[in-house]
Amino acid sequence: MGFTCPIQKGAVRGISPIGEDVLMTETTVYHIAHGMIAENWSSFDLLGLLQKEGNQMSTEANKALVRRWVEEVLNKGNLAAIEELFAPDFVDHTNPPDWPPGREGHKQIMTVFHTAFPDFHYGIEHEVAEGDMVMVRGTYHLTHKGEFFGIAPTGKQVTTTGMHLLRLAAGELVEHWCNNDDLGTMRQLGVVSYMLPERSCGMGTTFCRSVSDYRYIPR
Repeated sequence: MGFTCPIQKGAVRGISPIGEDVLMTETTVYHIAHGMIAENWSSFDLLGLLQKEGNQMSTEANKALVRRWVEEVLNKGNLAAIEELFAPDFVDHTNPPDWPPGREGHKQIMTVFHTAFPDFHYGIEHEVAEGDMVMVRGTYHLTHKGEFFGIAPTGKQVTTTGMHLLRLAAGELVEHWCNNDDLGTMRQLGVVSYMLPERSCGMGTTFCRSVSDYRYIPR
C-alpha cells in the first residue's frame, strides 16, 4: 500500500524532521489465527523520505553558500573567498566580453565596485532556491567616492536594486547571471536623465507611456 504521511515534525528512524508531507510505501503481512491477528511483518520504504531530506539539505546548503558569497565577496570585497567559493571553471555571464573569464573576471568587477563605492552593500530581500539554482533579489546602498567606469567621483549616495541567479555544483558556484538597475544608478549619479513623452493611443484624450518611448539624454 502507499500513503502520504502528514507533515513530518519529529524524527523517524534517525531521520530529522523536514516539515513537509512525504509520500511513502509500505508492505505488511498479517498472520491470522482464530479470527485474530496473531503476527504481522511490515516493511517501510523510507527512500522517499531520505530523498526529501537530502534535497532539502542540498537546497539549504546552496542558499547558505550564496549568502556567504554576498557577505564575504559582494559586501566585504574579500577576493580570497572567490578562490574558495567558486569552481575553477566558473562562468560569469554578466561581465563585459573583453574581461577575463571565470574567477579573475569576478575579482576585477569586485575591485571596480569596491574602489568606486567603498561602502558597497547588498542586502538580500528575497531568496528562492530550486534544484541546483539559487536566486536572490535585493537592494544596493552605495556612496560614489572613486572612479566608476570613467565617471569621476560625485560623492552621491545611490540606492538601487539587483537580482542574482547562481548555479551550484559540488558545493561551489559554477555560473552567475545578474540583472541590476544600471539606468537607475546612472541617473542617481547624475550621468543620464530620461524623458518619457506622451503619445496619443487613438482613444480620445487617453495617453500611453511605453518603454520604447524612453530617450536617454547625457548631461
